[in-house]
Amino acid sequence: MNPHTHDTGTRRRRTARPRSRWAAGAVALTSLAALTTACDSSGGAQNATGGSGLKIIYVRNVPQPTPFDAPIVKGYQDAGRNLGANVIFQGAPGNTKAGDPAQGKRLVQNAVAAKPSCLIVTFDTPSAQGPEVRKAQAAGIPVVFANAGYQEAEKYGALTYIGSDETLQGRSGAQELARLGVKHPLMVSLAPGSLPLTDQRNAGFESGFSGRTTWLYLSLKEAGGTTASIAGTIQAKLARDPSIDAVFTAGVVFAPAALAAHTATGSRASELTWATIDTNEQILGAVKAGKLAFALDQQQYLQGYWAALVCDQYVRYGLKPVDPVMATGPVTVTRRNIADYLKAASEGIH
Repeated sequence: MNPHTHDTGTRRRRTARPRSRWAAGAVALTSLAALTTACDSSGGAQNATGGSGLKIIYVRNVPQPTPFDAPIVKGYQDAGRNLGANVIFQGAPGNTKAGDPAQGKRLVQNAVAAKPSCLIVTFDTPSAQGPEVRKAQAAGIPVVFANAGYQEAEKYGALTYIGSDETLQGRSGAQELARLGVKHPLMVSLAPGSLPLTDQRNAGFESGFSGRTTWLYLSLKEAGGTTASIAGTIQAKLARDPSIDAVFTAGVVFAPAALAAHTATGSRASELTWATIDTNEQILGAVKAGKLAFALDQQQYLQGYWAALVCDQYVRYGLKPVDPVMATGPVTVTRRNIADYLKAASEGIH
């Protein structure tokens, strides 16, 4: 691997977009769903069928199944049962790569051809998916963006975006590191231009941390390498610069490598602050064990549940959120609140 790295000096803080205040509205929406008669589910793990006649398709350009997506699927299917809607989750085939533009385009095309009542899209490749979203809307199919597409939702006329403000994810992580006394973090992320999502997280981190940052940038190909190879690169950076006092990763894909590097670093690991954006079972376990000081959760379950709920209420009643963003995160997970998270995780919520 030949990842590009650079050090950043003192940076000027940027003005952030205001965080969405959708909590009260979200509670109202969820309460409304609870009043709807629930129907039995049928079909496989990716399909839940109800009796309202609505067909909702969720398109996500990520190979399935994956632990990170499991709460999204569960939330989506739970909403389908509660709402009595036929909800279909369409991920990428298991032997493909996440975020492939051509594949993302095909997935949206196939979903539109199925003529759903509403379409939910993880909008991570705008150049490929954007024209297909326009075609869906021209055909009278309303579209919701979920998990990715925060900055593009208004431009493309989505009913709303459901998920995290990715810039806020990065900034929150940087600010929490600073609060913990970190002076010189190693930030592990994708190279600029790889994905809009990581570009936004990187920008947020830069705006939130005023000190020196060493960046470990990986290409999409490098990020798809083995955990051992990425962990080795992290270890090498730590060995070359003893002033680094933290390791922060920009997403769930890097966390296993960071945890492997934590183990391999030996006694110095306890002198560093380790943290990440995103959560899964392994990450939550590492927070409980004290290996990770914190993780930023985007509450994927809500990205499934709320997405189906918005579709249902819009198609049936013409109701839609006023705010273009329904924020599901970030929420900071530490040892102080990990017990509640692990309990919810045992029920498939995280």
